[in-house]
Amino acid sequence: MKYLLSFSFLMMMGFGALNAQDKSAVEYKNEGNTAYNAKDYKKALGLYEQAIAKGTDPVDVELVYATATCARKVNADETAVKYYSQSIKANNKADISTYYLALSYKALGQMDEYEKTLVDGIKTYSTSKYLSHFKKELVSYYVIASNDFYTKGNDILKTRLDDNRDQWDAIKESAKVEYDQATDLANKALKYDAKNENAKTILNSITTNMSN
Repeated sequence: MKYLLSFSFLMMMGFGALNAQDKSAVEYKNEGNTAYNAKDYKKALGLYEQAIAKGTDPVDVELVYATATCARKVNADETAVKYYSQSIKANNKADISTYYLALSYKALGQMDEYEKTLVDGIKTYSTSKYLSHFKKELVSYYVIASNDFYTKGNDILKTRLDDNRDQWDAIKESAKVEYDQATDLANKALKYDAKNENAKTILNSITTNMSN
């Protein structure tokens, strides 16, 4: 009896595994949708990727986008880059996919790709309803980076003391290197937001500091 029970248990396990293997892409997607609607994005991501692995003809572009979304929500940033890139290539929700692709690069610390993706997105999707999102994100990045260089320049200028007046010119030149970087970034910010007060303040302050 013991052996019969063991055999029956193994048979049940075998049939269970077989049934799992027999699931179609649609079944995985439907299960993924259920998990997604329950906001279990990690589970949904796994099910969606299984659906994609099964393959559909034609490619289910909405499934690809949903997979990218789940990856983003669970901070699986490399996976998000993969599927947002596929979504863009398929020209499905390409504008918002590009925006989220940029944010995924940012999360990965790939700042050159982040900036390039936003800049290209602004050019490519100039009539998109998400254009303001692109610009706001890019301007914020430029202003923060500009302020970092501006602060470095200020810190250098603060080293000018009464007992090192003979070094003031050299110190000022060192500060100028940082200010030039700050100026370039502030002007980039103003390119996309001509009224940005933070960028204007940085530029005006640099002019004042360098005239002293």
